[in-house]
Amino acid sequence: MPELPDVEGFRRLLQSHVVDEQITAVEVRDRGVLRDRSSDEFVQKLEGRRFGEPDRQGKWLLAPTDGPTLVFHFGMTGSLIWDGADGELQRFDRVSISVGNGRLIFRDQRKLRGLWLADDDDGLAKILGEQGPDALGLSGQRLMERVVGRNGALKSVLMDQRVLAGLGNMLSDEVLWRARIHPTRPFRDLQSRDGRTLVVACSGYSEPRCRSERSRDEPPGSVRNAHNRTRIVHVAGIGWRPAASVAVPPTGARPASRSPPEPPRGSGLGGDFFS
Repeated sequence: MPELPDVEGFRRLLQSHVVDEQITAVEVRDRGVLRDRSSDEFVQKLEGRRFGEPDRQGKWLLAPTDGPTLVFHFGMTGSLIWDGADGELQRFDRVSISVGNGRLIFRDQRKLRGLWLADDDDGLAKILGEQGPDALGLSGQRLMERVVGRNGALKSVLMDQRVLAGLGNMLSDEVLWRARIHPTRPFRDLQSRDGRTLVVACSGYSEPRCRSERSRDEPPGSVRNAHNRTRIVHVAGIGWRPAASVAVPPTGARPASRSPPEPPRGSGLGGDFFS
């Protein structure tokens, strides 16, 4: 499931390959991922346009052009891939956009979200809906201002995109684990120091695990550490871990709950999450 680190990685992929490049061809292989345009209109509005600087708002990826802004949301299984112009397209490659000496490929098995085109700022705001501040770069004071007076469990509030943009189920577990705060703790009991701890856990954990490129064979649930290139995998109920230190559950095993368990033996994490 793509979360904030993945989407930031996709933004960097765009930054590396398409800025100031012209779109020479667009192929819509599956109309089902286009949310507000017909295939013909989508192609017509993008071909011949030139990409600008990409941006990200929470889990949304924005790719402005000198015409409309191309908006991505990756849902549960979406990914963005940079490929050579002569590569073979795969089964779940839904849209291909030829740019410069390669092409961007939007791949998505389940098609739960997709692609939009925004003609102006009002159109973009309508697509994005109400969004809280981005989870990266948020101060502890700003976080406390956003959540003051709110009820409900801490994890549920963190996953509310109107409160804080970018955190989903998996990453919320990981951030709370690193902050040593129980996910069911009521938000009204949060102290200022807890807000600062959450911000540090979020920014210090998410940012280094964003990568600028993804190979065609890597699933959406994998990213790579930008510092040491260590492969990071995501195991449901455990969180993001270096592949060599993950104790992967047996095939078909289901976590008992969505609350993060104790660290697996050999992971080197230690510590009491519930303290």
